[in-house]
Amino acid sequence: MATAVTLSNGKSWPSHRAALVHFQQMLARYTDDQVVEDANDHDDLAALIERYDLAINAGSAKAGTGIDHFERRRYGGKGFLTAGFWVVHTRGDATDFSYVVAVRAHPKSDAQQFTSACRAAVEPSMLTAKKRAFERYGDNLRRVPCELTGEPLAFEEARLEYIGMSFVQIVVSFRAVRGWSHGVPDGAITGPNDTQAVTTFRDPAMAEAFSKYHNVVAKLRIVAKSANLAMATGRRQPEIQRPVQP
Repeated sequence: MATAVTLSNGKSWPSHRAALVHFQQMLARYTDDQVVEDANDHDDLAALIERYDLAINAGSAKAGTGIDHFERRRYGGKGFLTAGFWVVHTRGDATDFSYVVAVRAHPKSDAQQFTSACRAAVEPSMLTAKKRAFERYGDNLRRVPCELTGEPLAFEEARLEYIGMSFVQIVVSFRAVRGWSHGVPDGAITGPNDTQAVTTFRDPAMAEAFSKYHNVVAKLRIVAKSANLAMATGRRQPEIQRPVQP
């Protein structure tokens, strides 16, 4: 039975094979040493790296501390037969990125639940940050311009967008800092049950630790909820006109 592949940006395919064809065709559209400029391609690759980092425990996170861009490169340099995607980090270093391994990887349930607990931990502060941003940047109608389109947004029409490191990448980085790349400690999180709809941390101190880490590294801006995800992805570190501090 075919296994569907779903990425965090909403893209999905009915099988591994279909997803592999998608990225194989994407790779073929670029020449050696060419930067992946297409916004949709960048968005798909960024989401695919998140899938890889949630599933593969060995080594450092492929996303590093932030993605600047992707390139097509030859393994080992010119003259080698195998071409693939490389991710270039915001610090300037780069690493190879196997889309085949990433597609075939299955994000582990404990990693997904841990991510959900992290999201629950920062939701209150994110809502407060959004309210503060609208108070600071809002016009006389309490509208703030979308940083992608410039269109004025009401509070309900806007969302906070991560730049540089996505939320999942922040979670992966936090786990690495805590030495949890190879799994979440037993009892760290509590799954949904009859009276609890979301996964949370059992220890409030752990929720606070992640929240503090997140607030230090997260770079946020205001965009429309309806904005194209590919436009909104933090590629090339766009300048944030109205930064939001969580």
